[in-house]
Amino acid sequence: YGERLPLSMTVTDNVDVAKGVFSYTTDGQTYTVIQEVEGAQGVPVQTLSYSWDISGLPEGEIKVRFEAYDSAGHHNHLLSGGGEIETTYMIDHTAPAKIAKAAAYGAEGYVERTWQAAEEEDVSLYRIYRASASRGDYTLLYEGAVKNYYDTAVAAGEKYYYKVSAVDLAGNEGEKSDYAFGCVLPDTTAPVVTGI
Repeated sequence: YGERLPLSMTVTDNVDVAKGVFSYTTDGQTYTVIQEVEGAQGVPVQTLSYSWDISGLPEGEIKVRFEAYDSAGHHNHLLSGGGEIETTYMIDHTAPAKIAKAAAYGAEGYVERTWQAAEEEDVSLYRIYRASASRGDYTLLYEGAVKNYYDTAVAAGEKYYYKVSAVDLAGNEGEKSDYAFGCVLPDTTAPVVTGI
């Protein structure tokens, strides 16, 4: 996770859920409360959520503890063996490197985009941006796991400029590649009647 970590717990009680407490540790011993989320009075089943800003935390492993209390002050049941309910997360603020060898090739009815795959093992997808000029405003055209892309939303004779970036599993986006451009070739192929 890079900038924000979504935390959520579903809690069931016989009467109501008073609050949920999210806390974390980096050393496995000292816990710091992230947030207390109030429950709705008289509701026995609730999902308590919090979006945690982790941009200021150092990279590395953290444990998050999930605790719930009812209006009588009872604490949630512990795991078998007496352990608290915890999950481990990996904090990652390092974006993938800039994509290299980005290219664009114009053809009849499309522009093909290719690039060198990112070297980082945690890259989950690529984002392709397009503009009508090299220094124009690049808008997101596509995001996905493929390492090449065919842009078919184009007009014959037009030139299109592209940049591509890599995004890792934590959501960190790398620097956009240098631009590459392709010119869509005019359609020179006549139709063929294949049946009557």
